Amino acid sequence: MSKSFRALVLLLAITLIPTTLRAQEAGVSLDLGVKAGVNLATLSGDGESPGRRTGFIGGGHLTISLPNSMFYFQPELLYSMKGFSESDGGTTATLALDYIDIPLLVGIQFQTSGSFTPRVFLGPQASINASCKLKGTQDGDSASIDCDSELIEGVFSAKSVLFDMLFGAGFDLAMGKVDLVFDARYDLGLTDALELGSSKMSAFQFLAGVAFPLGN
Repeated sequence: MSKSFRALVLLLAITLIPTTLRAQEAGVSLDLGVKAGVNLATLSGDGESPGRRTGFIGGGHLTISLPNSMFYFQPELLYSMKGFSESDGGTTATLALDYIDIPLLVGIQFQTSGSFTPRVFLGPQASINASCKLKGTQDGDSASIDCDSELIEGVFSAKSVLFDMLFGAGFDLAMGKVDLVFDARYDLGLTDALELGSSKMSAFQFLAGVAFPLGN
């Protein structure tokens, strides 16, 4: 997975320069940003949903704003820690499912007279599984085991690729040559995360970051 991730980052870097030049010729504005935040994730099955796992989410995005339009397109590349967690007394069990998320968002920017720009957005997302571990803590002691371990006979075997829909809102604050970026999102799972059956992922996501205009 790490080799695939490095190859994807290299491919994005190679295509960034010609994409920027073509966009400038067409009057399109581009912003390159980084962001990080928190996931509040869980799985939904046939019965009651388990507790939420609190995890990291972060990465980069490229915002492509159309000339003389409120619309923008925003592909992203994020590392996202999901899964679920349950506690009972002094014992906590966590299914840690980590992904490389690739959202393709379409949004609307509402221009104002000041530096504050609110936004709404939605779009599909592909999630590539990076790791799956079953973790437990009890009275200060902790243990971790891979989901594909023979000890648990693949009970929590994770699917390699998921497909989701993202819905959210946010705002930008212009701060001279950079923008501060704030997003609140809901990640709705469309496909099962585990091989065992109904196990769609969902997460509330809160991110903050900075965006830099390209070519200006």
